[in-house]
Amino acid sequence: MRAELPSSTTVLDITQALTQQDGIISKMAKSLESLAVHYDQMDGALRELEEGGEPFSNEELQGAGKDALYRLHSSLILVDRDEQRHRGATGDPKRT
Repeated sequence: MRAELPSSTTVLDITQALTQQDGIISKMAKSLESLAVHYDQMDGALRELEEGGEPFSNEELQGAGKDALYRLHSSLILVDRDEQRHRGATGDPKRT
């Protein structure tokens, strides 16, 4: 049974781990919030168009689509990186 226990040399500073996790979680939340704001702005622009505003050109729509994809991709990279840091801070090697 003792062989199954973690080594006694492994010391976990709970305060440090929780502080580190809190910072990582805050960064992830800010990234996701930024992405949500961007999509709200895109939704607002499309609603204005539907309500009789000046139509967007194909170039504007393509630019907006590329920007949205870039922001989504960047946010996902940040969230993935922060998740890996979070798992490292907790000692959890699993990925979901």
